[in-house]
Amino acid sequence: MKKITAIILILIMTLFSLAAENIAITGIDSTGILSSQKVDLFITHTDDGGAAIQDEGGLNVFESPDGSEWFPVKSALKIDREANRRDGIGFLMLMDNSGSMYDDLNGKATDKEADQRMTHAKAAMRTFMGSIEDSRDRVALVSFNTDYKLLSESTRNRNVLLEQMDKITKPESEKAYTELYASLERSSQFFKNEGEKGRKIVVVLSDGENYPFFKFNGDLHPEYGEKLFTPEEAVESLNKEGITLYAIHFGLKQDPYLGQIAHETGGQVFDARNGEELARVYDSIRQAVRDEYRVTYKAGVFNSSRVFVKIAAGSIESEARYYYNSALFGESGNIPLPLLLIILIISVVAWLILTKIRFEQTNSKPHLEMIQPGGLRTRIEDLKLDKTYIGTSDKHDVTIAGTGAPSEKESATIIYDDEKQAFTLIAGEGEATLVNNREVTRQELHTGDVIKVGDSLMIFDDEGTQVR
Repeated sequence: MKKITAIILILIMTLFSLAAENIAITGIDSTGILSSQKVDLFITHTDDGGAAIQDEGGLNVFESPDGSEWFPVKSALKIDREANRRDGIGFLMLMDNSGSMYDDLNGKATDKEADQRMTHAKAAMRTFMGSIEDSRDRVALVSFNTDYKLLSESTRNRNVLLEQMDKITKPESEKAYTELYASLERSSQFFKNEGEKGRKIVVVLSDGENYPFFKFNGDLHPEYGEKLFTPEEAVESLNKEGITLYAIHFGLKQDPYLGQIAHETGGQVFDARNGEELARVYDSIRQAVRDEYRVTYKAGVFNSSRVFVKIAAGSIESEARYYYNSALFGESGNIPLPLLLIILIISVVAWLILTKIRFEQTNSKPHLEMIQPGGLRTRIEDLKLDKTYIGTSDKHDVTIAGTGAPSEKESATIIYDDEKQAFTLIAGEGEATLVNNREVTRQELHTGDVIKVGDSLMIFDDEGTQVR
């Protein structure tokens, strides 16, 4: 009898453990599917206490053209647990700046700045940025009301972002509406314009419902006209760009669709009642994303505009998500063979033409291509195999334009490491130095990297070069 009781208890505990374990696809990046046929899944896998499970053994990925008939992915799964910590996370923080954000936490009008929701929201953002500065993560800031206003491009510089945040002030009545869905739609294009790679997260804080200018004012919106944005458009745009939305309700009124939008992009919705709770929510979102791991696989090809995908760990299965399909080739599918052959022939011919052009234009030495506005390449500057100094005076190896009198100080230096056979850019004094639109102090360079020193733009190229 005791043995039977013990077995029953073990079974009950096992079932409880399985029920409590959770695996979810929190993000899908299919933006590279056309060029490489690769899809990146971002996964959270937690135990009954919400702690991340480290063991990724026994993972299986399944795809479906319609969400009903599922096919196992046959390609090998590449699992990278440190992807987000190593590559950093791109955060776009959307902050509601409608008129009600200047009420107190109970929704009552107040002239006391310390009691206003906006004051609490800014304090929480300061706390959040304090945890970002020493990491690889990047933060951009947008305020929205009637208008959508980008306050800060992606940065790790806490002071730059907080300086811009302090410029948020109470809007006039004409600007005090809440274009929530329009702002989500516009935020979906932010990372594309930034050239951002890696994990992309939008966090929206709002104290109310979508309250569009045209619908409730009656006049044409100064930018959108009669256009009324919908939750469905926001979901579609965010999913196409591989962006996960996290939403925070920071008021008594809540938009009825905001949580659904977050859920359908792989994110979550939270409630916060004051600045301290809001700061904890921001921190929990960042920690959850940092604990994700990335699963990369070779996608199949289906004759459907959307492909559904789910992941399983043992007997635990995730909820199905989908990505937008633009693949040309795959392991399975219903594309006619003659069409595949035609596409293959065209691709090979195009590749040969591009290769020939590339060979004809190749510079045999590592170099910088200097760029003028409009994309015109003006000259080639060969790099030295020790140090190449970039500055505004004639004594520098690469001379760039400066805003004042020529200075003998280096604006930047490119150093060659013979052991690694790699070039590294070191920022100098006085001029902001960016690589691929991100401010850097030290950055190993790769072919195609776009470098901006002060107002000068250049492209690094050492492809095919064997320095030794």
